[in-house]
This record gives sequence, structure tokens and C-alpha cells, in this order.
Amino acid sequence: KLMFTLTNKDGANAMDFLSGPHSLFKRLRVLVGGQSCEDIDEYARTCEMFNILQSSAVRANDNIEGFAPGATLASNKSRRVGMKLLSGLLNQSKMIPVRYAPIEIELELAGEPVDAQYGSTAWEITDVQLKCDLCTLDNELENSYAKHFLSGQALPINYGTYISQSQVVTDMQFGVNVSRAVTRLKSIFMTFLGTNTSQQDVIKEITNI
Repeated sequence: KLMFTLTNKDGANAMDFLSGPHSLFKRLRVLVGGQSCEDIDEYARTCEMFNILQSSAVRANDNIEGFAPGATLASNKSRRVGMKLLSGLLNQSKMIPVRYAPIEIELELAGEPVDAQYGSTAWEITDVQLKCDLCTLDNELENSYAKHFLSGQALPINYGTYISQSQVVTDMQFGVNVSRAVTRLKSIFMTFLGTNTSQQDVIKEITNI
């Protein structure tokens, strides 16, 4: 889980959140040894889609560490926030040998995580930490790993990732081409973002699913 302290820097207005902590980020990149293994664009919208597919009990449990849609953070106040990362590599079943595969996680801040019309847009993230389980191998097993890699053999780790793509639709019939260097397609989720709505002040691209 990713943990950080969120501070409302506005001295007069509260922050009104559109959704959970994932709404603060618009892109996630996971690099292993400098090589990009995952690059999820429209991260907040993708997380929101999977979030609403969960049961209400699971969402309520996540909101305890994070915050619920419509929650507020008073002016000049801070809150410690925790969130699960939507990443195929970090959620697969095998353990990652970080000594041989050092991991870097990049999160790009979103431009529209809060309701700017009714609240503060001056916020700050500090004291970022990644909470995870870490196992230390004994010398014998560590030597076996080293021998395995030095002999030129690989340690295969299969994982699913998420590819997000947007396209403008102007007719009832349309085609979408997705070209990515992946092994196979597991599932497709399609959502639509309307432009004509009477609730443009409260429905943003993140939550209009």
C-alpha cells in the first residue's frame, strides 16, 4: 500500500474530493532495473472503474484508510492516507527478487482530483511511504538464486496489466484499434464519457463512468 500525508494548503476553503485517493494521480509507471514494465495512463479513471465494481463493504473498508467520494478536508488540515496500487506486477502471486530486479514506482499527479468549483485546489503530498512485506533469504537459497542468474537463466514472472485508451465517437458505428506488445487479451471494459449533462459542476472525467 502507498501511504502519504495530504495537506490542504488553502487557508479559507476545504477540499472536496471527487473520489478516493486514486483520484490524485493520473498516471502510474512501474520500472524494473530501469525498464518500463507497466505504464497505466488515465490511472484515476481506471482505478475508479474497478472501485465501483467492488462491493459496498469493500469500498467502505478502503475508505477508512483513504477517503470517500464527497469527503472534505478542512483548510490548513492534514490527513494520513493509505491506498492500494492498481498494478499487475505488484499484485501477481510471485515474490519479486528486488536485489536483482530493483523497482521504481512513478505516480504523476492529476490535474482534476478535487471539485475546484466548490473547494480548495491548493494541496500538498508529503512523507510518502510504500508499505510491503519483505522476506530475506538465507545464504544457501541466496547462492542458488545468484547461480541461477549468473548461468544466464531467467526467472519468469507472468502478470496482467491494464491498458487504457480513449477515442472520440461521433457515430453509432465505430471501430477501435488497440496495438500493444502483450501476450494475450484477458478482458475488455468499455465506458463512455458524455459531454452534455446538467451536472458538469460535480461530474468530472474521473467519476463519469
